[in-house]
Amino acid sequence: MKWRYHQIKCFGFFTLIITFSIFIPIVAKNSIFTEHICDFISIVESDEYNVTVTFQKALNHLTKRKIKDVFAFETNIYDEHLLISGKQAKLIFLTDSQLILTFPFPFITKYKGKLKCKTRKSTNVFPINVSITQFSNVFNFSQMKCFGRNYLNRYCDGRNIGLSNKTYYFYSPIIYSFPHNFICLSGRSPPFDRPETHLKGNSIIVSNSFPTSSSIKKVKNIAYIFGRFYNSAMLWHMIYDNLVPLYSTIITVEGYLHYKIIKNNRHLILSDDEYDSFMNLFKSLTLKPIKHIDMIQSPLLFTRVVIGLQKLESNIHSERDPDAMFRFKYNYNNETGKGLRAAVLEHFGINPIIIENQIMKKPLIIIQTRDKNTSMNQREITNIQELIALINKTCNFCEVKQIDYGKIDFREQIYLSSIASVIIGQHGSGLSHVAWMHPSQEKRKTYLLEILPYMYNCRDWYKSAANLANVEYYSYMPENEPKNAFFSEKSKEKMTKWCWNHQNYCDTFDCHDVLRDQNIEVELETFSIILKNILNEINYSH
Repeated sequence: MKWRYHQIKCFGFFTLIITFSIFIPIVAKNSIFTEHICDFISIVESDEYNVTVTFQKALNHLTKRKIKDVFAFETNIYDEHLLISGKQAKLIFLTDSQLILTFPFPFITKYKGKLKCKTRKSTNVFPINVSITQFSNVFNFSQMKCFGRNYLNRYCDGRNIGLSNKTYYFYSPIIYSFPHNFICLSGRSPPFDRPETHLKGNSIIVSNSFPTSSSIKKVKNIAYIFGRFYNSAMLWHMIYDNLVPLYSTIITVEGYLHYKIIKNNRHLILSDDEYDSFMNLFKSLTLKPIKHIDMIQSPLLFTRVVIGLQKLESNIHSERDPDAMFRFKYNYNNETGKGLRAAVLEHFGINPIIIENQIMKKPLIIIQTRDKNTSMNQREITNIQELIALINKTCNFCEVKQIDYGKIDFREQIYLSSIASVIIGQHGSGLSHVAWMHPSQEKRKTYLLEILPYMYNCRDWYKSAANLANVEYYSYMPENEPKNAFFSEKSKEKMTKWCWNHQNYCDTFDCHDVLRDQNIEVELETFSIILKNILNEINYSH
């Protein structure tokens, strides 16, 4: 050390040159070593967020300081490129030759990716499969756990997601662009859902900077953002295309909840242009006011938010032809809506004990009728009075009520349906009330009897609804051609007869509505056989 000091003192300028020339090779040597540590990797393993890298030799101090710079994780997720820099990972050295990189993976899913290690001239690639099963408690960035094969039936459970002016913010230090088609927010899938309920990738901004508490309002309770299907003013679509998918999504995400606690402080946010109707059904699932996304003014940060709904339908495919809308089938079973009836009855203040007592008395048979003078009614049972007389005569131990649901209060509609042993009616939205019927049991049978128009055999919606409600299902269809299929539209007679003779056209634009909208003349003798089977079982169970 003394010698070098005198060298500097005596030779001045030349010493600087010598020192500089000596320093350069030393830095270069260490830099090369840093760039080429990738060549010494022997094992790459993963466990949740942790990627463990084992080297063939010990790393020196300088290498450890710069090591994160050379790593990155790369993959494709939802058909889009994802890159996470090693600089964003948390680093732990287990030994001088083994380290753990904890990456901020954005999605709770399985990744088939590559750990990349960059040298000066090239990049070494190590294939690796990563399985993320839980949300992170290490990072506070945005994350999502998505369900469904693709955007047609995808919905996502998110953490720390921002929302402002109908734009979503995904706070994460990743390099990623969400796919053009990401989520369809309603309970029905394309191409038959509402286009404005599609969440496109350009409506989701990936932001590296997490918002400050002063710039955004934090929403602590779980929220659901979803869209509705068309025709929500029709009870069928409100229940089976909106309410049931929402409820099924809730119990999937949160777990099954008893009806007494299911109505909690969750937020329900609508993202559509549909007219508000039957909103009390949604209100049966929350204590909070229901909001529309257009009405949200200030930026929000959701601690937990579910975006989109389950798609409870069969044969989901984006290339379905227009006629496929008539072949649509619901994918329900009696577990799908378990607890929904109780939640709705609780909301409307209908005491289940009173229902139990009423059901154990005289069996109630509801015959659903329609007001043929309304513009909405396109079809009727032409011999409805004879049918009612037959039912009264056949079941002298029953109470028989003729009800036009459209003329009574909605709560009363639900109450009467909840105590009914049998609901009988022609194919139409009134039969949707099977949702509130008491589930059928060995000593307390309940039934839905659907009266179908002649040759209308292509839609099993009410059978699916009865299955959902755990109610026994029967159907009746006339065996003979009706004398007067349309009471006011003689012009349809020719087309109607053509559809009768081409049964495989029932589920097409040509014939579906023509067959559905026929008047029905019930053949009483045939109908009475079905009715007696039902009444014998009811009499036995009572």
